[in-house]
Amino acid sequence: FLLPNLVQEQGPLVDRARPEPPRDVAPEVDESAGSPEQRKLADAALAKLLPLEDELKAVGIDTWGGADWTAVLNRVELGDEAYRDRNFTAAATAYDGARAMGEELLPRASQVLADALSEGEAALLDGDRARAVSGFELALAVEPDNAQAQLGLARAERLDEVLAAMAEATRLESAGNVDDAAEAYARALEIDEQWRPASEGLTRTRAAVQQASYEQQMARGYAALSDEDFDRARRAFDAALRVRPGDADAQAALQQLGAEERLQSVLVLEREARELEVAERWVEAAQTYEAALAVDDGLVSARQGLERSRSRAQLASDVERAIGMRDVQFFPYTLGITTLYVGVK
Repeated sequence: FLLPNLVQEQGPLVDRARPEPPRDVAPEVDESAGSPEQRKLADAALAKLLPLEDELKAVGIDTWGGADWTAVLNRVELGDEAYRDRNFTAAATAYDGARAMGEELLPRASQVLADALSEGEAALLDGDRARAVSGFELALAVEPDNAQAQLGLARAERLDEVLAAMAEATRLESAGNVDDAAEAYARALEIDEQWRPASEGLTRTRAAVQQASYEQQMARGYAALSDEDFDRARRAFDAALRVRPGDADAQAALQQLGAEERLQSVLVLEREARELEVAERWVEAAQTYEAALAVDDGLVSARQGLERSRSRAQLASDVERAIGMRDVQFFPYTLGITTLYVGVK
């Protein structure tokens, strides 16, 4: 019962008011980090970084840089934050670090370009349109004016059309329809003039077409030669030579044709000469034998006929001259089976 009075007289035993918490001690700030001199250093570091950043973007770093490029961007962001906070020393350090990382990335662009071109070309050969397009687009991101990449991308975008034409050409060639197969291969080359399988297929089928045409013309020529239709045979052999210029077989066939023509001409002339002999038209017979020898001077029968006709023509000439003479006495002269009367003055 004494306590309440005591409390009222002396106050509370413990001060119920909470004491203020101790204040954090502010870190010491490097006043020089925000000095004009440090700002100039940060500005200089940024000035060196920005052209490099533009150069990296010009070679498509956003496309192929990946995590390394992200790290560079993060470092730049740290520098920007420090700059905004006027911690120019930290900003300069961040910018210099980003530049160093970027300078390591820049030389990789040439290898990225080479790999992308190689991948695009390989994908074209594999008939993989999507992969080819991706490869050539990456190459163009690195070097927009690269002619190989531009051509490759154009080819990749038409790859499906080329493959469709190739499929049709292959089907026709397998069926033995080389004429239409050659046309299909030609269509594929119109779509992509560098598509090697189409070029090879066109060469192969055209050779087959030429071979068939050559064989057909040679067969026609020999058939005409057998029928002694020399004009038709010559046209056929000439056509075979147009298909295969300088072909030895076609040239031999033309030589044979020439020999056949000469033989036929000689036979005709010899037959006419013999008919003239029968008619005792010796001068004309001799002239016909001469014509036969002009075609082939090695003909023994024509040479014998020429000698015989000349002799008879001379004899006939002598007889006619003798008949025209006065006081001529005739004596029998036997030549072969023929008896002539020769006059002597």
